[in-house]
Amino acid sequence: MTTKDWKWIAIACLLVLVAYQVGKYHGENSAESRSRERELAFQKEKEETRKDEFAKEKQAMEKRRREDAREARDLAAWQSFTESEDRQMAIVIQAMQNLQRQPSSIGGSPFSSYTTKTPRQGRISCIVWTEDNRSAMIGTKLVREGDIIYGVTVVKIRMDRIEFEKDGKRWAQKLGQQPDPAWR
Repeated sequence: MTTKDWKWIAIACLLVLVAYQVGKYHGENSAESRSRERELAFQKEKEETRKDEFAKEKQAMEKRRREDAREARDLAAWQSFTESEDRQMAIVIQAMQNLQRQPSSIGGSPFSSYTTKTPRQGRISCIVWTEDNRSAMIGTKLVREGDIIYGVTVVKIRMDRIEFEKDGKRWAQKLGQQPDPAWR
């Protein structure tokens, strides 16, 4: 073997050695990089889980906020309704008192006494009619649509009359009109 051959053999050995070292280096780096990739994937998954939990928590908070707002609106509407109902009741009571006031047989003053005579069964004392609440005073009782009074069902309250039903018979009665015989 010549010197030239030994040079080529030495170069080949060096190349094999370098290749071995490079392969070993890449192998170690491959294991490290796989480990690092797994760690990064785990961290990414953990971060996505946190984002999902945060999004769910945010949705739950938004839902609670909407429910609280709805409850506040409902409460305000209820308070408005009860205040409106109280005003209507005051109007009804005042109208009823005005209807029951009659001149006294002694002295003639309209404010000296109230009549003790009970209103006739079925007489409409007053009607309170608004878009959202319809009620009436029949005798001394406050009624609404669907109520039953003296066995008679209040079917519909209109501005000037009320529709009633008893035992399949329906009739309408105006404010101040004599009660139908079906009331008895």
